[in-house]
Amino acid sequence: MDRKAVSLMGAIVVIAVVAQTSAVNEGHTRGSAGGQPDNTPWDNTPSFDVVVYGANAGGALASVAAARAGATTALLCQAWPDCFAPSHRIGGLTTGGLGTTDSCRQSADEPFDLCQLAITGGLAEEFYSRSAAHYGCTNCTASVGCQGCNWTLANRQMPYNVEPSVALSVLETMVAETRLLTVFYEAEVTEVVKDGAARITSLITNDGRTFNGTVYIDASYEGDLLARAGVDFTVGREAPSQYNETLNGRLRGDGRNDNNFKFAVDPFDAAGDTLPGIMSESDAAASAGVPGEGDTHVQAYNFRLCVTKNATNRLPFPKPDEYHAADFELLSRMCTARPGYCTAPSCNTAPIPNFKYDNNNCGPVSTDLITADYTNASWRNLTSWRYPEADYATRREIWNVHRRYAQGVLWTLAHDTRIPATVRAEMAPWGLCRDEFTETGGWPPTLYVREARRMVGERVLSESDVRVGANVDIGVASLGLAAHAEDSHNNQRFACRSSDTPPCYGDGPGNHNTTTPFAWNEGDFHSVLGGHIYQLPTYLALPKRSQASNLLVLVAGSSSHIAFSTFRMEPAFMVLGHSLGVWAALAVHAASAGLVRDVPLADLHAALVAGGQVLKTPAHVPPVGPPSPTTGYSCSRGFNRCLAVSKCSGTACDNNATCHGQCPTMGAAQWLALSGPNGGFALLNQTGGGVDSGVGGLAVKAISSKSYLKKNEENSGTLLPSEKKLIPDGTTLAIEEHAVSLIDGYWLVTLVAGVE
Repeated sequence: MDRKAVSLMGAIVVIAVVAQTSAVNEGHTRGSAGGQPDNTPWDNTPSFDVVVYGANAGGALASVAAARAGATTALLCQAWPDCFAPSHRIGGLTTGGLGTTDSCRQSADEPFDLCQLAITGGLAEEFYSRSAAHYGCTNCTASVGCQGCNWTLANRQMPYNVEPSVALSVLETMVAETRLLTVFYEAEVTEVVKDGAARITSLITNDGRTFNGTVYIDASYEGDLLARAGVDFTVGREAPSQYNETLNGRLRGDGRNDNNFKFAVDPFDAAGDTLPGIMSESDAAASAGVPGEGDTHVQAYNFRLCVTKNATNRLPFPKPDEYHAADFELLSRMCTARPGYCTAPSCNTAPIPNFKYDNNNCGPVSTDLITADYTNASWRNLTSWRYPEADYATRREIWNVHRRYAQGVLWTLAHDTRIPATVRAEMAPWGLCRDEFTETGGWPPTLYVREARRMVGERVLSESDVRVGANVDIGVASLGLAAHAEDSHNNQRFACRSSDTPPCYGDGPGNHNTTTPFAWNEGDFHSVLGGHIYQLPTYLALPKRSQASNLLVLVAGSSSHIAFSTFRMEPAFMVLGHSLGVWAALAVHAASAGLVRDVPLADLHAALVAGGQVLKTPAHVPPVGPPSPTTGYSCSRGFNRCLAVSKCSGTACDNNATCHGQCPTMGAAQWLALSGPNGGFALLNQTGGGVDSGVGGLAVKAISSKSYLKKNEENSGTLLPSEKKLIPDGTTLAIEEHAVSLIDGYWLVTLVAGVE
């Protein structure tokens, strides 16, 4: 559904603002040249060539690019609580907890992401190179990776996995070094003034400050500036038919949802009511939708935590100030049924330097606050569904609800006696990092707003553009490259009394039947279509001509839910930031003074190339997907990616393990290559057509004391202790019917007997 925000049109409105005192300037009204705070009185009529709204990493680099190009630039840091005292923190998610950057290839055993290195240029490349240099890494190139890294400090994914504090230091340094750039904090937009229908003349913040500008860039995760400027936008998921897409709208499970239940967990309490953390049946009937329909639902948010097991740098996970044990009954039932399924603190905890880890959501019940009903009834309306168009006060409530929920998950796993003792013991050594986010007790200030508003411009980037379009060179209309696969998290959780009735419509876990009630998540998908390198087009940043002539949009670009899910990654935002900053500066100096469409694309292209941007897929680029240093890899069902199992037959996988499709002739027994040296599994029985067929039915038994399961999809030459699990002799394991299922934190197998 397209919407048009209410905006002030017609004559310019003059707002009188009382000059602020220097004491106030130290707080929410302060401005800073080159990013450093000053105490000068507020000038209520400042004018800038370029005003960038949103100081996440993309917005920060947009402001640096504009200022380096000669434009006087204001960077407005608006996010709460990041940009407010005591934090006053720029960088958004890049400095707010995202230590493990989503990129072309994600394999813990590949020392460098050669694919991302090949497609990242300009200021984004400068940011990552400076970050890598902190760990001694130099000369990072797509051919050899980085040289000279201090591997005592660095991790294996240089230069893209860094500590939040290092990312902040690098970004602040780049801003501080830039002349003509001033940073303003606590600057939430409340009004946009336009001269006529299309030209923005000023932006007014919540405390009455007015920012006059020639060109504006909306870099906010939420698209707040574009909405107040009267630009069309949408929220939620389009029907697949709207842009001829395959994944949009309300989904069926169809083996796509990695973060769903693989076995039935009873969603009802003793009275027959749904548990907290699950939609009531009446609520689900009203809002769960029908597969294939569009809706206004938004994928779940969470916090990306920086955690550690280093006792000298560890802070205990705090108990939230509002804690309801009943909210985590579903979590405890899941953990009790299969303790191995309940990894601590998450099966998606990836290493970053200095013995730290980036903790993300993983599994059906984790740190994502999925829209459902909770003990505190108000929480139902304080999830990601409400956030995009909520006022600032409500967004603060939403932030706190997400904090309380995430802290509650961790506290429950660590302390609740309903959780198996083995899980609590595994949680015991984990905690927050004492030396990160010191002003907020180790808890990151940045809520991971994965998706909010998306602009609807004259053209909308869609699934075909990021797939088929990956093979079409758009020439001077390119703003840079992106390459991540489509990636969206769950939207909602409901209860099903059977698989054959709404709201499940045939979905359900592997061992469900028509009489077994079960909990079910909906909305998650990842890599179903496979990753493609594609160009980010200029129309992604352009509002409709009649609505805003001097505005460029960075994060909330003109895209469908599916296309947005591929470029919603911080490297892509930084690449776009550089390009939009240069574009804005060119528009300032153009004859039409600020009309961004009047900048010749050939001029923009030349300026971006001169600034080191990579605008076209290089002739030789490492493949998207996990690498294959040797043999022994096969394609996973539905994912078009390669796993370290057994060799593909035919041409399904090339020498670089880039999957071009499924492996049609792969038999179930071939998946047993997961066992380690001097270990193995005996095939006990097989029914159906094998793992890859989706029919399922395979059991195996460990036949030595050195049989290992391999963790996740990470390729391993030598398995680290954290990447393998020893299976005792005689243990029976059952392989799930879907080869892509993540069970117990390990691919393909479910522990059923003899293992806690």
